[in-house]
Amino acid sequence: MDPVIVTPPASEPVTLSEAKAQLSVTSSAHDTRITSLITTARRQVERYLKRALITQTWKVYYNCFHAVMELPYPPLQSVTHVKYYDDSGTLQTLSSDLYWEDLASEPGKIVRKYDAVYPELLAGRPNAVEIQYVAGYGDADDVPEEIRHAILMLVTDYFDNRGEVVVGSMAQRIPGFIKDLVHDYRMYDFAH
Repeated sequence: MDPVIVTPPASEPVTLSEAKAQLSVTSSAHDTRITSLITTARRQVERYLKRALITQTWKVYYNCFHAVMELPYPPLQSVTHVKYYDDSGTLQTLSSDLYWEDLASEPGKIVRKYDAVYPELLAGRPNAVEIQYVAGYGDADDVPEEIRHAILMLVTDYFDNRGEVVVGSMAQRIPGFIKDLVHDYRMYDFAH
C-alpha cells in the first residue's frame, strides 16, 4: 500500500524570498540552488511527518476491498475516485453510494457503508483497487507555521552544510531540534 504521487504541489510552503531572508542572501547568484533546497526540505519534512503539505494528488492501491481503507499523507481534502478490476478484468469505477469519505480522520479513510456489498474482484490480481485522492493543507498560507519554520531551518542547515547535501538529491537527515519543532504534526503507524 505504498502511495504514489500523481500531481505534485504547484508551489512550495515557503518562497524563495522567505528563504533568502532566512539565509541573509541578497544576490540572485544562489537562487537556483536555494529553490532546489526548498523543494528538498519540503520533501524531507513530508516524509518525516508522513503528511502532504501543499495540495497534491495521490494514488494508493489495495489488493482487495476492506471495510476501512486508509489514505496516507493527510490531511485528506477529497477522493477523486475508487476504481477496481472486476471479476472479468475490466477496470470499473466504484459507486460512491457504497462508501463514505472520512475527511475528518487522520489519515482519511474510505469506509464501506453499512450493508453495502462491494463487487467481486479479479481473483489474484495485485493492486486490484485504486484510490485517487487530493491531500494537503491547501496553499502555503494554510501550512502550520511550525512546519514552514522547520522547512526554513532545514534550508539554512543544507545551505550552511553544503558538503552533506547534494543539490537535486534528497537529504537523508533532519536535525533533532527541527524534529522537536514539528513533532506534534507527525503521523505514526501502529500495529493493529
